[in-house]
Amino acid sequence: MRRYRAAVIGCGGRSRPHGQAYDHLEQAEVVECCDLVAERREAVVAGFGK
Repeated sequence: MRRYRAAVIGCGGRSRPHGQAYDHLEQAEVVECCDLVAERREAVVAGFGK
């Protein structure tokens, strides 16, 4: 099965549901998360992979 690598650009209100959707896909993984506000980025990253 092919693996997909994804990046979440911008960690506003819609980033968390997108990351959670990737977590539910066996063939996908979030490899990068970017935002200009470090605290917002870290909060979203902490919610991935659970």
